[in-house]
Amino acid sequence: MLKLKKQKTHGTSLYIVATNKIIISDMKENYGRIQTIAHECIHSCQEKRMLLFNFIFSNINIIYFIVISLLTVLGILQNYMLQIAIFMLAFLIQFSTRGYLEVDAMTKSWFLAEKYIKNKKIITEVEEKELLNEYEKINKVGIPFILFNLLFNSFIKILLYSIICIFKYFTN
Repeated sequence: MLKLKKQKTHGTSLYIVATNKIIISDMKENYGRIQTIAHECIHSCQEKRMLLFNFIFSNINIIYFIVISLLTVLGILQNYMLQIAIFMLAFLIQFSTRGYLEVDAMTKSWFLAEKYIKNKKIITEVEEKELLNEYEKINKVGIPFILFNLLFNSFIKILLYSIICIFKYFTN
């Protein structure tokens, strides 16, 4: 029987579209390694324009949040509702783009991992079934989690900016 070893990973696995490189965290003893590698391979095969758009737009969003927050704190910007509306639109675009890319990679990685395991015959059929069931569990939890995380991070930034605006409004 296959021993599934859930072990902490070190670092983050990611695909860097700008350099077309995949970085895999230290997962040598982790049963999720094959699916993680498959996930990053799927990202490397996704539409490059969409990946670049996500990368650029996400970074612009971060810079915009910092600049607008500073300008608001310094009292230079005072049209708070317009900025909040822009944040909401930007975060909706970012959520849609990143959410699509992540759900697509997470869904397809299961099938790619299955194909790899079957072709390489690295484990028995019973172990294969057990491992693929675990990968399915990862996706059942992981997909809603990543979508929640994307929404939560967006709402936190909107909330932080709103608090800054409320503070500035009542201190002027």
